[in-house]
Amino acid sequence: MKQAKNRSVRRGAWIMMSWFCGVLALLTSAMWIAGNLTSPSVGAGGVCALVSPSQLQVAIANQPVEWAGNRWFFPNATAAVIMPGNVLRPTMPEASMTVGTQTGAIVMISLRVVNVPLWQLLLVFLIASGVSWRIAARMFPIGHCSACGYDLRGLGSGKCPECGEGFLAKWMANARRVIELRRGIMPRRGASLSRA
Repeated sequence: MKQAKNRSVRRGAWIMMSWFCGVLALLTSAMWIAGNLTSPSVGAGGVCALVSPSQLQVAIANQPVEWAGNRWFFPNATAAVIMPGNVLRPTMPEASMTVGTQTGAIVMISLRVVNVPLWQLLLVFLIASGVSWRIAARMFPIGHCSACGYDLRGLGSGKCPECGEGFLAKWMANARRVIELRRGIMPRRGASLSRA
C-alpha cells in the first residue's frame, strides 16, 4: 500500500507540474498581448523588466535604469541616455560608458540587456505542460487502479477493492475490441473471409 501512495504522490506532482506550466503559458500569452498593446515596464534599482511587442527584455545596470521613449535611461545620471530600442535586439552584451555629472564627478555606467522572445517561452511552457501531463497519465501501468495504483490483474470482478473503480473491465473491453478488429482485417488461417 505504501508503494501505491508513493505512486499517487509522484503522479500528483506531475499533474501539478503540468498545471503550473499551463498557467505560465497563459501568463506568457497575456504578456505577449499586453506587449503589443502597450510596453509595460517594472523595475527597482538597477534591474528593469519590459514587455515589448513579442519579447521580454530584462535590463541589469549598476545604476537605477528605466525605459521611456524607446530608450533605456538612467534617471540619476544627468543626460545619460543610452541606445535606442532597436539596437538592443536580440541580446546586447554589456555596454559601458563614462559620464561626467554637473558636480564634476565621473560615473561609470554599465548596462546589460537580455531579450527573450515570448513565442519561445510559450513553446517551452506548452511542451513542458504536455510532456508532464503525458507522464502523469502513464504513471500507473495498465491493469492497476487509476486512483490508488492497486494491481487488479488477478481480480476476476474487474473492480478495485479499495476504491471500487472498474478500470480492468474497461481495459478488457478495449482489448477485445482490438482483437476483433485485428481478426476482421487479418483472418486466421482456414477462416472464411465473409462475416456471417
